[in-house]
Amino acid sequence: YKDAGVARNIYMNADGIVFRTAPSGSADGAITWTEVGRWREGGGLCFNGDTAAANALNDYEEGTWDPQFANSSKSTDNISAQPTGRHGSYTKIGDRVFFNCWINGDLTTTETTSAIRIINLPFDAASGGDGYSALSIWNYGGFSTYKDELYARNQNGDDQIVLQRYGADLNFNDIVKSNINIMISGHYHV
Repeated sequence: YKDAGVARNIYMNADGIVFRTAPSGSADGAITWTEVGRWREGGGLCFNGDTAAANALNDYEEGTWDPQFANSSKSTDNISAQPTGRHGSYTKIGDRVFFNCWINGDLTTTETTSAIRIINLPFDAASGGDGYSALSIWNYGGFSTYKDELYARNQNGDDQIVLQRYGADLNFNDIVKSNINIMISGHYHV
């Protein structure tokens, strides 16, 4: 140390760029470095001395998406007007997507018994069991029949949200199509 305080060091080696710190010490004392971060040569950021590629943060993205109602086949053919207030945003960190959406307005559709889906999540979820996630839903209007038993989950291997009621999928006959006002948020594995 030249002066007492915290020392910081950045250096490059064959494995990447390493960030280190050393705790406060006395002037001219020996320095014991602790690695706090590393940009790996093969890509990704590791923390606190970890060098494993599997643990490296190698993806970060923020953006918006357009949530839309669809039937269980992801078709919007029988929907002539989506609610005009549709807002979606997301943050992807590594293999996890955090998202939210708000849908409000009127829905014009000839769909009746088909199950309701909200499509266009920014990424397909992982296939298999780890692709499913339970989501949070807030319902202010449009879902009066089953408002107290409304559930949402994502669909594994796909880019859609499944709306359900206790024991069954929610279908277009179950909702009032005017003044829909719902918010859904959650995260899922990709």
